[in-house]
Amino acid sequence: MMASIFKYMFACLFLIVSACAKKTNTKDISQKPTATTELSKMHNAISGSWVSTDDTKSHLSFNNGDTRTDDYNGFEPSSKSYTLAYSCNSQEATETVYIISDNLCWSVDEVTKNTLILTFMGRGNTLTYKRPKNLM
Repeated sequence: MMASIFKYMFACLFLIVSACAKKTNTKDISQKPTATTELSKMHNAISGSWVSTDDTKSHLSFNNGDTRTDDYNGFEPSSKSYTLAYSCNSQEATETVYIISDNLCWSVDEVTKNTLILTFMGRGNTLTYKRPKNLM
């Protein structure tokens, strides 16, 4: 009789543990976008020429895979390399994409086909750009 009680208790315990066990997500994780894929998409989205909405003499472009060029009214354009990352310098990683160049950092707040909104992390000011053809 004692053996049947233990069998019964063991069966009940097994059912309770099985019912309470956390189910794992069975989605194929190989389908999840990787950070590299997402940063590549962001690079494609920001590539090309941009003009500041605050001062149309101020131009910014992202070219050649990792070069950004700042230009003010054609006067001495400055080209620097840049990288895209999920953290700004040595901060913790976030879901925000950052442009890092020459020890400076901008968060990419919004990017569409015709609009680019950045926040300069040094001062916290927002910079809004449009594609040149969309300024008028």
